[in-house]
Amino acid sequence: AQKLNRVLFRIDGCTGKDAVSIINKNDDFKGLIIPQYNGNIIFGANSLLSETSRAGLTVAKLGTKNVNGVIFYDSFTKKFVENKIMAMFNMTDEYAAGRNDDISGWDDIVSKGYTVIETNHPDMLVNYIEDTEDQLSHLVTLRDMCKAYLNGNYSSSSLDKFTRAYNKATLCIDNVSSRSEISQSYYELSSAYSELEPADKNEAVNKLSFT
Repeated sequence: AQKLNRVLFRIDGCTGKDAVSIINKNDDFKGLIIPQYNGNIIFGANSLLSETSRAGLTVAKLGTKNVNGVIFYDSFTKKFVENKIMAMFNMTDEYAAGRNDDISGWDDIVSKGYTVIETNHPDMLVNYIEDTEDQLSHLVTLRDMCKAYLNGNYSSSSLDKFTRAYNKATLCIDNVSSRSEISQSYYELSSAYSELEPADKNEAVNKLSFT
């Protein structure tokens, strides 16, 4: 029992109800079981999340054979955050929804809201995560620099574009975001910043320079 907190148990076919049953029989497993749902029925996916939350678990595995399955819908994946559950996706089995176990597949899955990835290429995944975190750090720096320009005296069109890009960057920072989403957000905010125009055409815009 002293070593249980070092292990997570993902049991094939373990549903949310199964996880609750295991925990009721042995409380030492609370927080350590990973229940799962493989399918494309929203009721089944919702049941997994509700049972996982009720059991006090923090990780749930989902999978489907459908490329655009219901487990990727925004209306469903936002429930991960609401229920404080980390969503796990296995890139190595038949329920990987046609995604490859590589950077493109991981990037797509993260953009759907998944925060735990099972892979056959852990070293590559670590590099992807580190690169994503590095790009996120650059986006945070840029967003913070741009804050001072939100209420400036700029043309309405350029300020609207800049404000939208700023708000998008903030959402990207505050939520789970893929490397490509972060990169795109950085590009849009830096472009909108560089294109700010003074409301009075006779005035110059004093802006910071950055890379």
